[in-house]
Amino acid sequence: MNKYQEALDRIMNDDYDFPNDYYGEDRATAMERDEETLQKLIERATPKKPLHEVMLFCDEYIETRLCPNCNENLPFKCNYCMDCGQSLDWGDEE
Repeated sequence: MNKYQEALDRIMNDDYDFPNDYYGEDRATAMERDEETLQKLIERATPKKPLHEVMLFCDEYIETRLCPNCNENLPFKCNYCMDCGQSLDWGDEE
């Protein structure tokens, strides 16, 4: 099971009845950590527009698109970044 599913299961089942030393934190801190984990997943699943960048390469300007999350080059139009998994919105791209 991955960390996202584990966090969701704990939240859905209100499964925070553990001694403070289970995660080395108290119930409120554990819940906050799980919420942050799921928020990152939601942000990555929400489509974002690729960043547009113009670079000078061998005395020629080249247009490229970058992932808005990890700034990796996007070699072609795809639905998500192959590096970090960020969902992409190419809506008004030509």
